[in-house]
Amino acid sequence: MKKNIIKQLRLQNNITQNQMAEFLHISQNAYCLIESGKTRLIDLERIEIMANNFKMCRQDFIGKITGGVKEKEDKELNKELIHQLEIKDSQIENLLFQNEKLINIVAEKNQKSS
Repeated sequence: MKKNIIKQLRLQNNITQNQMAEFLHISQNAYCLIESGKTRLIDLERIEIMANNFKMCRQDFIGKITGGVKEKEDKELNKELIHQLEIKDSQIENLLFQNEKLINIVAEKNQKSS
């Protein structure tokens, strides 16, 4: 992870460490560890919350915190995050499909009862 990039983004958006910790539902101390790079940021929900608060899409945020670093560990982290995004996107597509099926079932029942 690029050193201090999360801190820079937080400061640019006028957010305190306490506020960001509250958004993430973690302690300020735990957030400080993420910001300092002592704890790796691999939880997709936290990434999305942070990206939203920094007014960025999650892909841009991931690129910002991992981009330009050539270390193997960060490349692996980037691969894992992309994998998590693909899984989440697949889950969303499945939910949309299931929702459409339910809408069709309700519509058919409404037609039969009319």
